Amino acid sequence: MNRIYPQLAQWLNHPFPEIGAGRIPALLADFRQRVTIFTKQIGEKLRHPGLITALPDFTDLLADLQAEAERINQLIDQHNEVVREQKIFQDRCRDLAWRYLLSEQSGAIRIWQETNRVNAGRRETVQKMKTELQNHSQQLLSQIRELESHTENCREAIEEINRILAASRYQGFSLRERPGVEGIYEIVYSDGSLATSLSDGEYRMLTFLYFCQQAVKKGGWDEDVNSRTPGSQKMLLPRILVLDDPTNGMDRRGKQVVRTMTAQLARMCLQNKSAVSGGADLVQLFLFTHDMEYYRDLMENLRIPDLPDPASQQVAWAQLRRQGGVSALTVRGK
Repeated sequence: MNRIYPQLAQWLNHPFPEIGAGRIPALLADFRQRVTIFTKQIGEKLRHPGLITALPDFTDLLADLQAEAERINQLIDQHNEVVREQKIFQDRCRDLAWRYLLSEQSGAIRIWQETNRVNAGRRETVQKMKTELQNHSQQLLSQIRELESHTENCREAIEEINRILAASRYQGFSLRERPGVEGIYEIVYSDGSLATSLSDGEYRMLTFLYFCQQAVKKGGWDEDVNSRTPGSQKMLLPRILVLDDPTNGMDRRGKQVVRTMTAQLARMCLQNKSAVSGGADLVQLFLFTHDMEYYRDLMENLRIPDLPDPASQQVAWAQLRRQGGVSALTVRGK
C-alpha cells in the first residue's frame, strides 16, 4: 500500500490545471483511511491469532479511482488532439471570427461600399471638371498673353507699380516679368519665390495700381478703333473714370496707397490733362465709397482749397442714405 499510494498521489500534481482534481482528493483520503484500518486490523490479528476480523473492501474505491484515471486520460487525449490539430483549429477559429465580424459589421460595410462608389463617381466628375478648368485656364492664359502683347509700355507700368510699392513700404513683394515669357508678370516675395499667400486686400491694391497705370498713360484705354485706317494715327478719347469702393478689403497701408493714387487721378481731372505727353485727358472722376475715413483722408490729401479756380469749384460730393426702405441722394456742396 505504501508503494501504491505515492503513485496515486501524483495525480494531484498533474501538469494540466484545466483538467481539475475532481474526486481524486476525496478518493485518496478514503484510500488512506481504509489502509489505516486495514493495517490496524492486521496488527490486532498478529497479536491475537484467534481473533476473527473482516478486512475493508477496496473494490468500489479502486473502481472509482479507475474511473477518474480514465477521465483524466480522456482529457489528456483531447488536449493532445488539440495540440496535434492546432493549425486546423486556428484556421477554424479565424474563419469563425471573420464570419462573426462580417455579420456584426455587414451594415457598416454596405454603407462603406456605397460611399466608396459615390465618392468614386465624384472623383471622376471632379477630375473631368479639373481637366475642363485646366483647358479653360490655358485658353484664358493665351488670351491674357495676347492682350498683354498689345499693351504698350507694360514694363514701364510695372516699374512704376514697384516704385509705388517701395515708396509705400510694401517691401514684402513686388512684380517681375516671368522668366522666359515676355509680357507676362508675376508677384514674387523679396527672396524671389512666388507670392502665394497674399490677402484679398493686397491683390485688390495691386489691381488698383495697375488700373491707375492704364488710366493715366498713353495707349492705356479708349483708343478710337474707327480711326485705325491705313496711314492714320491713333485717336485717344477723353476718359471718365469710375471708382467703386476701391479700398474694400484693404488694410490701412493699402488704403493709404489707394488714397494717394486717387488724389493724383483727381488732380488730373481738375487740371483737365493727361499724366503723359500725348495721352488722353482725364475729364471726370466718380468715386463711390462707404469708407468715410478713406474719403476724409483723400480730401485732406487733395487739399481742394489750394487748387486754383475754377478747379476748386468742380468738386461736389453727395450722401446716399436709406431710411424706411426709401433711398435719398443729398448733394452737400460744390
